[in-house]
Amino acid sequence: YGTNYRIKVLATDGMNTGSRESSSFTVVPPPRVTLGNVTELYSLQERKVFEIAGENDGGQNLSYLAWRFDAAESNISSTNSMTLSVNEEFTLIIEYNYTTGGTKNISLLAFDNNKIVNDTVSRNIFVGDLRVANLTQVFQNGTQRQFNFTIYNAGTGNLTVKGSMTGAGSTSLTGGTVMLEGAGKLAGSASWIFNNLHIGEPLNTSLPSAPTSITDCTGLQNMSNVCFSKYFPKQAVIFFADRFDHFLSQEGDGYAAKVGGATGVATPANAIFFDNKSSGTMPHALIALYDGDTVRAAEKFLEYNPDVPLIVLVDFHNDVVEDSLKVAAKFGKKLWGVRLDTSYDMVDKSLEKREELFGVNPFLVRKLREELDRNGYNHVKIVASGGFTVDKISYFEKMKTPVDVYGVGSALVKGENDFTADIVKVEEKLISKVGREYRSNSRLRRIG
Repeated sequence: YGTNYRIKVLATDGMNTGSRESSSFTVVPPPRVTLGNVTELYSLQERKVFEIAGENDGGQNLSYLAWRFDAAESNISSTNSMTLSVNEEFTLIIEYNYTTGGTKNISLLAFDNNKIVNDTVSRNIFVGDLRVANLTQVFQNGTQRQFNFTIYNAGTGNLTVKGSMTGAGSTSLTGGTVMLEGAGKLAGSASWIFNNLHIGEPLNTSLPSAPTSITDCTGLQNMSNVCFSKYFPKQAVIFFADRFDHFLSQEGDGYAAKVGGATGVATPANAIFFDNKSSGTMPHALIALYDGDTVRAAEKFLEYNPDVPLIVLVDFHNDVVEDSLKVAAKFGKKLWGVRLDTSYDMVDKSLEKREELFGVNPFLVRKLREELDRNGYNHVKIVASGGFTVDKISYFEKMKTPVDVYGVGSALVKGENDFTADIVKVEEKLISKVGREYRSNSRLRRIG
């Protein structure tokens, strides 16, 4: 390959010779695709999210590039081809839910339409995030044995684990539940007693040191099991647990959330011990009161709350892209942000071709960000809420999801307090957020 090449042709009849030389030309290398390593962005039990980077590092543009991912159970193929300029890079994010555990050899093949340009990358992964290590017998009395062992979380997300083991005879499990915090972190050991138990070999004996409990960073045991500033120092998190929390606990729990690093709280009671300022968004109920008109509801919210940043809920019709563009067009720079709170069992209209993408997910947020930016609304921030925990936020961050603020509710209140209530009828007219509906109940009676 190079420049200033010339071709010279000589012809002779044995007596006479003639020649002709071409003008100079350049020989460039063909397109070539090179793949990087397969990286596990997220791992929690059977769920895996992989990232693979690549580049056209050849000398010509590539007009067609497709890929096929072999998950060692089944294959996933690209639905659309890519075009790549010279030296253009690309990144693939592939999510797969495994049905079996164990070690898997996965691979990705990228290829052009003629199968001339291609590259393959592969690696071994382990499906199933738990390991048992350091198994030792510490007590023996007749047929009774007591063993100490350590459970190790090899994944990237948190796991709550209840122990069970099988043996020759019945088991008497006296241990409790262990919370395994984060990737490659040791949760500690548990002493469980079993009868007539035959124990196999431990799976892993190489373990890191134990982390500090995440409740230590707040120092308030009645409240959050999350220290925001420790786990998400760059993200804004609003304490949204007011409706899951007893009203007498609102003041102390709001303060605990603030100490733990929350950037905002949802009620004035939550904020009474610091700046008395609450933050949040308009509710679904307000949209229902204005007959499902999100723009009209936002107008009224702004009219009566002119000093509160305008954050509009945009999932009432299960079409966050369309409703976000409507409110952005109406309010312009007055719109601080939009909030996604799509139900966990719903797929947003903009993702109907991806039936597995339920609720608020990285693909939905990324699509919304792209559409807002494409239409000139780069200033509009995205607030995500709905079932967010440390695990879920970690997953979103590992996926590099463009969320500006997370709203976290029931995950911050210890105990089973998760509930919700929605307006489904206004003055006898049925109106509700998509996914909610009026259901008659003969046990209910009017009391006032």
